[in-house]
Amino acid sequence: MASILVVDDDCDICSIIALALEPLGVTVLAASSCRQALELCRRERPALILLDAILPGEEGPCLTQIRSHADLAGLPVVAMSGDPLRAQALQAEGAVAVLPKPFPLEELRQLVRRWGGTGSA
Repeated sequence: MASILVVDDDCDICSIIALALEPLGVTVLAASSCRQALELCRRERPALILLDAILPGEEGPCLTQIRSHADLAGLPVVAMSGDPLRAQALQAEGAVAVLPKPFPLEELRQLVRRWGGTGSA
């Protein structure tokens, strides 16, 4: 069973995503900080990361921190952002896709199917 790591400081978002992905049969892991996300990535090896683009109190963008680790560099990351102007910058930083907040749940599922190893979109 594939695991998906959701990194967001809003626990309600993590819960909504977990419920939305339940029909796909994936295991949803949650982290509220970049440090916690990096630890979970190393321990659990998720198939995909869903990453809030802005995490308060972090030293630099979490996406950049993830990409700086050679063992995580190839891990697909879908960035989530409420700022449509950040989409291009996030993809330049290495996100495979950007999910605008608020997001339609079916769009979330399609991205997870495509990038999370859970079957075709």
